[in-house]
Amino acid sequence: MGRGGKAVASIVALAVIVVVVLFGTGMLELESSGGLRAPNVEVSGGDVPQVALKTGSIKVSSDQATVDVPRIAVDRDQLEVNVPTIDIQTSNDEG
Repeated sequence: MGRGGKAVASIVALAVIVVVVLFGTGMLELESSGGLRAPNVEVSGGDVPQVALKTGSIKVSSDQATVDVPRIAVDRDQLEVNVPTIDIQTSNDEG
């Protein structure tokens, strides 16, 4: 896949994630007029294929090791600052 294809795939993936988040948070809501029905389908004959699945394995373990770990001292001061705020109205909110 070339550079352009990766960019398009990234944009599509981002758009899907945004839509899922918007539905999940209630920012988007779909309403349908009328009922939905699945079509009537008849199936006869055929065989279920035999499938053999071989998988690898992963073993997770731990070993004892000595590593250098930095120690950091943090001094804190309290300051009064303006912070951003967000007011969210979902699609169910009136107004």
